[in-house]
Amino acid sequence: MKRFFLAIALFATMAVSINAQLLWRVTAPSDTTVASSYLVGTHHIAPAGMIDSISGLREAISEVSTVYGELDMSELSTPQGRQLMMKYIVAPADSTLDKVLTPAQIDSVNTILKTYTGMDGLVSQMLSLVPAVAETQIGALQTMKALPGFDASQQLDMQIQTIAASLGKKIAGLETPDFQYRALFGIPVSLQAQSLMKSVRMDDVAVQKAAELADKYLAGDLDGMMEVMNDPATGMDEHTAKRLIDDRNQAWADILIGAIPTASVLVAVGAGHLPGVNGLIAKLRDAGFKVDPVGIK
Repeated sequence: MKRFFLAIALFATMAVSINAQLLWRVTAPSDTTVASSYLVGTHHIAPAGMIDSISGLREAISEVSTVYGELDMSELSTPQGRQLMMKYIVAPADSTLDKVLTPAQIDSVNTILKTYTGMDGLVSQMLSLVPAVAETQIGALQTMKALPGFDASQQLDMQIQTIAASLGKKIAGLETPDFQYRALFGIPVSLQAQSLMKSVRMDDVAVQKAAELADKYLAGDLDGMMEVMNDPATGMDEHTAKRLIDDRNQAWADILIGAIPTASVLVAVGAGHLPGVNGLIAKLRDAGFKVDPVGIK
């Protein structure tokens, strides 16, 4: 599969197709004077410039009273937030990387990291951390190769919240940092190590799939994104999908079903949480809400 080296100019030319599928208007099932709410699918390593490529997103931010993210991202940078993260990512003394990986496996992880960073021996800087941290780093590097132009200081989800806060909007998280860290890093270290080494073995394919996922996102193809995410070879298995997608979607839907009839909100979450029978779009529709792509009356 060819690589997708996507220039920033591409975002503007694809705005029309993106508009119809990444930004959705939500209205309550009963008569209400509350203005419309919105769902927008983000990509966690998309450049902040995507905000201006999703037609109507800035207007939606300005219309609503509250912006929900997966997290209130300001909580992550507090001393308490950093301390909480360390609680989950620092491995027990008997489960550091050099305890759960063989020397040959550590060499393999180092080789993959050097491929993306040009730096040798990076695992030595991660020895005290759980394997999921190394796997998350590899996944981010694979995606950054597919979506050039990423700047961690201007990440899309953060930018949406920053703009909303500058307009005086309330910022809220659909889950706490503790909940998210448990979902991401709370599985046994032995299983994390297995997953890390699978990522290393599948690197070439994973890069291709990351590029494909980025392409689907830029095209606003939510169903296509879900297909890539569930690919039997590189995607999530049933248990991982339940833990990271389905269970969280249900918890978020429970919050939104209560919030939307009483307030106008914008919900900005990873686009993979929107499609499918267990996605937020379907769950809100099942609860009687009208959910339509922006631009369709």
